[in-house]
Amino acid sequence: MTETRKWTLGAVAIVVLVMVAGWFLLIAPKRAEVADLNTQTQAQESQNSAAQTQLAVLKQENKDLPQKQAELAELQTKIPETAALPTYVREMQDIGRKSGVAFTSMTPTPPVPTGGVVLEGGALPPDQLAALNVDMVVTGSYFEITKFMNELETGSRYTLVSGFSIDSATSAEAGKKGELTGTVSARIYLVPATPEVVDSATAVTPTPAPSPTATP
Repeated sequence: MTETRKWTLGAVAIVVLVMVAGWFLLIAPKRAEVADLNTQTQAQESQNSAAQTQLAVLKQENKDLPQKQAELAELQTKIPETAALPTYVREMQDIGRKSGVAFTSMTPTPPVPTGGVVLEGGALPPDQLAALNVDMVVTGSYFEITKFMNELETGSRYTLVSGFSIDSATSAEAGKKGELTGTVSARIYLVPATPEVVDSATAVTPTPAPSPTATP
């Protein structure tokens, strides 16, 4: 082998070594860096897509917010935080007048949580649905009493009629008019915001409206 050929082969070997070294030292790391950047780009694009989807959902929810607030306000009226029996009695009196019956009395039971859990001291757990049963006594015709029960379930306070019984009117005057005495059993609900003590309930007798005074 001539000296020139040896130098040629040596130069070729050096070039190959330089190329191999360049691959491992320069090109391979850059390729790995590019692949890593591509992976990060895809991950970021996925995050951006998810963020855009979430943003669209939030925009839609914000658009529906006034309607949801109105629905919540109506629900809080129908299922308040307290039993609010005086207000409920006044509403029953109004419904009685519209139905043509005389609303004479209401006997409630203490409210109990629907989940069956009562806190220490007889308190209702907050933010949980509770219910109390009421028995309402009304006087009127059969159709008037039936109308009263239908009106109960469509009033401003959510009420579920669970049963009723009808007897002949006890007073002679009412009997002459063909009126009946009905006992309507119903259930009303509340969602306490804070623990509410379960007190023993007593019968509630509505206060009759004052008679008009004749003007001389």
